[in-house]
Order: sequence, then structure tokens, then C-alpha cells
Amino acid sequence: MESQTPTASKENDLARKVQRLELQLSEAHQREAATAEVLKVISRSPSQLQPVFDFIARSASRLCGDEHAIVTRYDGIDVYLVAQHNPRPGTLSEVAQNYPARAARSTLVGVRAVATASVIHIPDVDAAEYDAFDASDLERYRRISARALIGVPMIHQGRPIGSIAVSRATPGPFSERQIELLKTFADQAVIAIENTRLFEEVQSRNRDLTALGEVGRAVSSTLDLKAVLKTIVDRAVELSGTAGGSIFYFREDIGKFELGQTTGLAEEVVARFRKLDIAARQTGLGEAIAKRQPLQVPDVQGRASNPLRDAAIEAGLRAALIVPLFSGDSPLRRAGAATAAARRLRAGRGQSHAELC
Repeated sequence: MESQTPTASKENDLARKVQRLELQLSEAHQREAATAEVLKVISRSPSQLQPVFDFIARSASRLCGDEHAIVTRYDGIDVYLVAQHNPRPGTLSEVAQNYPARAARSTLVGVRAVATASVIHIPDVDAAEYDAFDASDLERYRRISARALIGVPMIHQGRPIGSIAVSRATPGPFSERQIELLKTFADQAVIAIENTRLFEEVQSRNRDLTALGEVGRAVSSTLDLKAVLKTIVDRAVELSGTAGGSIFYFREDIGKFELGQTTGLAEEVVARFRKLDIAARQTGLGEAIAKRQPLQVPDVQGRASNPLRDAAIEAGLRAALIVPLFSGDSPLRRAGAATAAARRLRAGRGQSHAELC
């Protein structure tokens, strides 16, 4: 057999280099197109994260060989599944049942990426270090035929807020290109989450300003105190996202409260509240006035029994925000405290409500 001439050998080497460069160029174009599409989705959905998460899961799957990809969010305690794409047949619900997962305990790859704030790469589940997974998580991966795994954290200001994970049915490492691509998607997911947070913050502030404007117009357009207080409690409940609210009048001469304006409460609940004998010293209303500051009650059942507390529990109300109303150094003669109650007071809502009241 004749050996290749030096010229032919150089031509073959050159052809291989050209092929390699063309492949790298094609992969680079794919990455750029995918990342550009993610940014388009982000720009089209400034107030919605789900379309972004769904698109990132699809893109991560496609650019990692059409493998199963998931996206998770982290609330500081638990990790939640928010999107998945292309699961292996019959494994969709199996994967979903793994979440929420406690970040401090779970050894699932996407959760470990969050807990350690680092990339977790397992080329072969069956050949992994003996302590890489606990027995239950290892069995979960075997049930969904996952042999190779990678998890990449989403990091915002040094804190993990979620992850992207990809699993493959055949063992073997993920390429550096794929790992870098997942890191890019994780960065874009963080941008989307932060954009949505800022958008919601602006929208919330605009709602606050609109509500304050309505209250201001009510004050300037009428001398009817009841009409003004009704507008205040309506807007307070709307902005706080609570189930209902009320104004209680403080009768300083007898040290008791009487129910005034309400919103969102059933007629029978209002009728019962109006009949109650509410002594100031027994209630959160009196405590808020005594301390001269808003009082949040995360769980009404944790308070000492009194007529108002017991009636609220019977009506299905579980949490309350109480804001005292003052004129000078004393509670208003008629309007002593504004309250908003809900089955569960939403986190982060108390401050804007207190400002409005």
C-alpha cells in the first residue's frame, strides 16, 4: 500500500481543521441564536416568568442533544420545579413528585447546585462517589433512567435563586460547550427574575400612588367622614391583597371599640362584629394604639382569646394587620384603628398597606 504524499497528508489535516472550525462556528451560531431568543422572550414578558422558564428548559434540552431539562426556583428553604422539557417516556409525573425538595437535605443534582451555589456534574450516576446521592435519590434517578447529570445554579448577588439541570439516559460527561451554555442560560434566567421583580415593584408603587390619589380626592370632595374612611379601607384591602378590612371607632369614654366601615366581609360576619363587646385592653386594636405602631398578627389563633379574636377565627380569618389612627397625641375620637384581615396575610404586603392607612 502506498503511503500518502506529504501534500495529501497536509490537505487531509487542513480538511479536518476546516470541519472542526465549521462545527465550532455552527455551535457558536446555535448558542447566539438561543441566547438571543431568550432575551426576546424576556423583553416580551416583563411581568411573566413562566414563558421564560419554559423557553430556557426547551433551549437547554435542544442544545444538549434533546435531553431532559428542568428549571427550578429556590425560596431560601425549598427548591421548586418551575419548568421541564422532553422528559423520558413515562417520567413526567415522577420528576414532578420530587419537588419541592429541601435544599439542606436533598441530593438531587438541581438541588445540590442550589445548596452549594456551584456546578454539579455527574458523568455516570452508577459510578459516582458512594456519598454523591442518598439511597432514595439514587433510586429516583434509576427509575427515570438518568445516568449522566448536570446542574447549574442561578446566582443573583452571590445568592442562589434556582437552577437548570439536564439529565441523559446514557453515561458520559457533558461537553464544556454544553456547560458554558447552561451557565449562560442561568445568567439570563436571573436577568428575567430581576426584571420581573423590578417591574412588579414599579407596578405596585403605581397602584399605591393611584390609591393615595383616590383617598386624597375623597378627602377634598366631601366632609362625610364615613365616606372617606370607606374609601381608605377599600383601597387598603385592594392593595394588601387581603380578604377584607374594617375601621373600628374607639370610644375613649368607655374604653371600647365599635365597628365602623367594612369591605370584603360577609354580611353575617359584619352583623356579628357589630354586636361584640370589644374592650381595648383585650385586643390587638388596643395594643396597636398603646404601642403607636402597626401590629401584624401572622396567626390570629396564637393570640389570647377575646370576643373579636374568637369571632374572626369562626369567620375563617387567620391573620391581621392593625394600623392605629391618631390625631395629634391621641387616637381619633371616632376612628381608632384600621384593620385588614385575611386567611393568610401575604408576605411583603404589610408595609404598603400600613403606609396607605
